[in-house]
Amino acid sequence: MNMQENTAESVRPNHQIDGLYPAHLQENKQAILTVLRKTDIATVLIDFDGSDDEGGVNQPAAYTRNNEARGLPASAVTWRRCNRQSETIQVPIEQALVCLAHAYLKLLHGHWKSGEGAYGEITIDVAEGKGLLDYNERFMDECNFLEAF
Repeated sequence: MNMQENTAESVRPNHQIDGLYPAHLQENKQAILTVLRKTDIATVLIDFDGSDDEGGVNQPAAYTRNNEARGLPASAVTWRRCNRQSETIQVPIEQALVCLAHAYLKLLHGHWKSGEGAYGEITIDVAEGKGLLDYNERFMDECNFLEAF
């Protein structure tokens, strides 16, 4: 588990999530938080890794305030799909968390799977209702020297 001392207040303002994005994303986040707040889960961590147009979001890991691992509840979440009908479906909370992670990654860093890719972790503070994206982008660097001698 990678519990860092970063907080939503210590990162760049354009990475603060609430209020900047589509209403359905906020609605889905709140639906997840409503389910999680009924448990003793304090933090959810979701790591991701991608490159060369492939990548994945790994299964979420949940922890109590004392950093004890907990399983996610078996509850379903009402998820609002982003389509013309804006329909809702019931999905397991684990799937909803993975979908939420994909949605924020696409929104904030749509190219996270391109080229050398990126990796990182999303931390959700259940009580605060906030998410923090720790994003590490990979890149290839070259240094060329043309010397006459």
